[in-house]
Amino acid sequence: MPMSEQTNQRAEAALQELARAIDAKPGTRADFAKKVGIGQVYLSQILRGRRPIDRLPMGTVRKICDAAGVPIERVAVAPSLSPSDEDGR
Repeated sequence: MPMSEQTNQRAEAALQELARAIDAKPGTRADFAKKVGIGQVYLSQILRGRRPIDRLPMGTVRKICDAAGVPIERVAVAPSLSPSDEDGR
């Protein structure tokens, strides 16, 4: 089922906010990715929307948000992703 236009805009805004927060941290995006235990290419795909955040394991989303200092509720905009869903299933 395709996302509504409003949900899509919210998701894009959330990814932009997350990218700004990551870029404001010391070091490169590769350093940030290593810190949270993922690859730089994977992080780049997430931030460009090629890996939909609602399909990522919740633990990965939580690590990224915590390290970036962005509340998880701001990026968990898709209906299938809720902060209480620990493993993303």
